[in-house]
Amino acid sequence: MNASGRRRCFHLRGASQLTPQRLISSQQRRTLNKQSVLERVVVVDVPASAMPISRESRLAYLAASLAGLSLALLAYERIVQPLYGAAATGHWLTNVLYGVTTIIYFGPAPSPATTHFALGVLLCAAPLTAYWTAVLTARFGDPVWGPAVTHGLVLAPIYYLGSCLHMMANLVPQAEIGTEQIVMTQLFYWIPVYAIPFYLASQPDLLVIPSELLLVALGVISLITSRFVYAFSSVPKEQRGRLESNRVFYPTVALVLALVLPSLPAPPTSLPSFPNVTLSIPTAASPLSAVTPLHPTSAYPITILSSIQSNTGRIVVGEIRKPGRKQHAVSENVVNVRFLRAAHSLLGGLWIDERVHTLDDAPAYTDGKGTPLGDSIYAAFVLQEATRLNAAGNPKNALIIGLGTGVSATAFARHGMDTTILEVDPAVYTAAREYFGLPDPGADRVFLEDAGPWVVQRANDTTNPDVEVKGEVYDVVVHDCFSGGGVPAHIFTVEFWTDLKKIMSPTGVLAVIATGKNFAGEPRSKAARAILLTLTTVFGQCRAFHDSLEQLTDAQFDDDFINMVYFCTPAETLAFRDAKPSDFLNSYMRGQILSTLPQREVPLARLIGNATEAEGWEAEWIVTANNNQLGLWQKPEALKHWKLMRRVLPDVFWEAY
Repeated sequence: MNASGRRRCFHLRGASQLTPQRLISSQQRRTLNKQSVLERVVVVDVPASAMPISRESRLAYLAASLAGLSLALLAYERIVQPLYGAAATGHWLTNVLYGVTTIIYFGPAPSPATTHFALGVLLCAAPLTAYWTAVLTARFGDPVWGPAVTHGLVLAPIYYLGSCLHMMANLVPQAEIGTEQIVMTQLFYWIPVYAIPFYLASQPDLLVIPSELLLVALGVISLITSRFVYAFSSVPKEQRGRLESNRVFYPTVALVLALVLPSLPAPPTSLPSFPNVTLSIPTAASPLSAVTPLHPTSAYPITILSSIQSNTGRIVVGEIRKPGRKQHAVSENVVNVRFLRAAHSLLGGLWIDERVHTLDDAPAYTDGKGTPLGDSIYAAFVLQEATRLNAAGNPKNALIIGLGTGVSATAFARHGMDTTILEVDPAVYTAAREYFGLPDPGADRVFLEDAGPWVVQRANDTTNPDVEVKGEVYDVVVHDCFSGGGVPAHIFTVEFWTDLKKIMSPTGVLAVIATGKNFAGEPRSKAARAILLTLTTVFGQCRAFHDSLEQLTDAQFDDDFINMVYFCTPAETLAFRDAKPSDFLNSYMRGQILSTLPQREVPLARLIGNATEAEGWEAEWIVTANNNQLGLWQKPEALKHWKLMRRVLPDVFWEAY
C-alpha cells in the first residue's frame, strides 16, 4: 500500500488479465469481457480521502461484529438444543467453527456490501433453517453426525461470512497481511465461542428475548449495514457485484422476510407433520401463565402449556392426550400425561384425565387450577420417599436438591414435613408450582441457586462456633440432579458430600438418584460406580434400590434401562420400617413401590464389581474437586441417553417446544 491511500480488492467478471493499478474505462471493460469469461481480481488505488475511516471506527466495527456473531451463535444453540440436547449440540460445534475460521485463510472474501447482504439473508432465515435442518437430521437417529451436519449447513456459512468482517477492520496497517489474518481469525474463534457466550448466557435480560427474534434482528441490522456500505462505497457502481444491486437486494429481502416473519409468532401447537410440511416452527415463546388450548387441526394431540428459555435451557410443560379425529397418536404407551422437559431431557410427568386413579376412590390431588393429577410417570421419584421410612426415627423436615416436577417434595409437604427446596432454575420451580401441584413451602424455604455454594455456606454456618444462629439440620435430603444423560459434576464430589453431611441430623437419610448401568445396556457405567464409591467413602452406610415395577432377572438387570436410588446415612446402620397405608397418600404407585421395598434392593457388590480390588483404586474412582472425571465419563452416556429418549417417545414429541 502506498502513502496516498490503501488498496481495495473486488472481483470483475470477464477480465482475462490483471489490469494496471488504476480504474478502467467502460470501453476497456467491454473489451476485456469479450476476451475471456474468467474471473480476475482488480486492484485499485483509492485515494485516502475517499475512505476517511479512523482506527477507532474500525475498532468499534470489529467489536460490533464480534458481539453480533456471539449473539447469533447463542441464539442458534438455543434453537438446536431442545432437539439434540446440550451434549450432542456441542459435540462437534467447536470443531466446525474452528474449521471455518481456518478456511478463511484460503477461501474467497466477498466485498463488504456483499458480505453484509449475504450474512443478513442467512441470519433472517436461520430460525427456519436451523430448526428444520435439526428436525430432519435428528430423525436419522444419530446424535453425533446429525448435529455436525446441521452446524455445517446452517451455522458454518453464517460464521464464515461473519468472520470475513475482520478483514475489513485493518487495525494494524503496518502488520503483515498474514499476521493480521491469523490474529483476527483466532480472535473471531475464541471470543464468540468461549468468552462472550459465558457472559451472555448469564444475562437475564437476554433470556426473555426469543432466539428467533434475535436472529432476525441481527439479520435486519446486517442488511441495513449492507445498504450503507453500498451507498458510501468508493467503487463505481458499474464495477460492483450483482448481489449489491438494488434489483437483487430488495426482492431478496422481501422474499426472505415473507417466509420468516409469519413463523416468528408461531402457535405453540403447530406441529410438524410429514409429508405435509409447513414452514411454521412448533415453539412457544409465551409466559408460564399462558395456556393455549389444543388446536383442532393439529396433527398430534400435544398441547404446549408453557415454554420458557431459562438459565439451564428451554423449560417446557406440555400435555399428551388421546388423539381426536384425524389425529395421530404420539405413542401407544404415553397418553393422558402432563410432562416437564428441559431441552432434550424429560424431567418427569404426572398422569391426567382417565389415568388418574386413587386408592379407595379417594379425591385426587389437584394442581392450582383444580385439575386432578395422578401418579408420577417415573417410579424413581416415589422410591425417594422411602427416606421417610427410616427406622431410626420420625423425620420432621426435608431438603430437596433438584426439584423436577416436585413429586417427592409434594409428598413430604402432604405428610406435614417442613420442606426446603434448592433448585438452580427458577422456571422449573414455577412450573412445579403452576402445573404439578407443588404446595407453597414458604419464601424462607425456597432457594433458587446453585447447590454447591449454598451447601458450603450452610455447612459453615452450622459448624462455625462464632455463628450465633445455627443453620437448620435435615432429617431427609433428596439429591435429584440428573438430567439429559449427565449430572453437574461439582455436586458429586467428596467435598460436597462432606459439607452436606454436616447439615444432616445424625440419623438422617440421603437419597441420590442414579442409574445402575450405562444408558445403552452396557454393564454399569463408570459414573454411577464412581458416585456410589464416593458416597460410601463419605457416609459409610449406603444401600441401593431399583424402581422397576416387576422383579428383575439377571438378564434384565444387565440389558434393560434401570433407574436406581442410593440411600446413605451418617449413622452406624441404615434400616427401613415397613410401609403402612398412611404412607401411600391414596396412591396406587406408592403402595406398590413402598410396600415392596425389601424386594427392590440391589447388592452393592453387584454394582461395584471388582473396582476396589486393584491397588490404588481410590485415585480412579473417588470423585474429588481435583480429581473429577464425571464430565468426561458422561459425554458418551449423554449421547446414548439421547437415543434412548428418542425410543421412549417419538420424534414429534421432541419437535414441539
